[in-house]
Amino acid sequence: MVSVLLDIIIIDQDPDIVTNPTPIIREEIKEEIKEYVTEEKIINLTGVKSLYQVSYLNMTTVDSRESSLGSIGKLCPNILQLKFTSSIVPSIRDLGIFLHRLEILWLNDCQLKELDGISSIPSLRELYVAFNQISTFSPLISLEHLFLVDLENNNISDVWELPFLSLCKKLTHLTLSGNPIQKELGPRYFEEIAQVASNIKFLDDQPVGKRSLSKSHNNEETMFSTEIEEAKKLGSEVGIDLQSTAKQKSNLLDTKNKDAIFCGSPARV
Repeated sequence: MVSVLLDIIIIDQDPDIVTNPTPIIREEIKEEIKEYVTEEKIINLTGVKSLYQVSYLNMTTVDSRESSLGSIGKLCPNILQLKFTSSIVPSIRDLGIFLHRLEILWLNDCQLKELDGISSIPSLRELYVAFNQISTFSPLISLEHLFLVDLENNNISDVWELPFLSLCKKLTHLTLSGNPIQKELGPRYFEEIAQVASNIKFLDDQPVGKRSLSKSHNNEETMFSTEIEEAKKLGSEVGIDLQSTAKQKSNLLDTKNKDAIFCGSPARV
């Protein structure tokens, strides 16, 4: 049994016509949801006539290990923003494969261990996953619309991860402060990321260009210079293959599960 705070925004316009739906109702309800979320439960809690109206949902103190969340996107097909607060969601796959229109996702401090499965959220533009246990952001390369990622205080430590940033063409805002890689790169932190991923314009809420120049040390060699150069070369050589592989995995996931109805834990692929 899980105590859930549902915070919703209702829209009264046709989501296929309105670019920025206007919220007309905002409700906060605290109830207990057992085992899994259903249409009847959300309607009873919120009083809405149709879950097609829901564009924003905030769930508090939910544990995806005890309550299945895989049907949220199917129940609320027009949801654009989904937020989990004081919750436990170890895997993106726990959210299912129906969040096709979702644009903003908050999973801060949710004991999230990986980003695998995020390709099933193809419209994602902003991702907030600070204070988790993520060690790689390579799954992000499948997201063509992603422009902001907050990975503060995770476990990113390998410089070989950096080329993946350049494959996220629209990614311009990135937060990596508090990750081991920041300490390892030292004073060249901003400069190295700027060189590997020129698409990043703001790093840790600071303009990359000005900061990287101010921290430059006349191209002096560091213990990571060779690794950085090899990583950049790798990113250039295999970028297309990596993107193709990610899309193939995403298509495979959709094909295997397009008719699935989740009544327990979401299927793992």
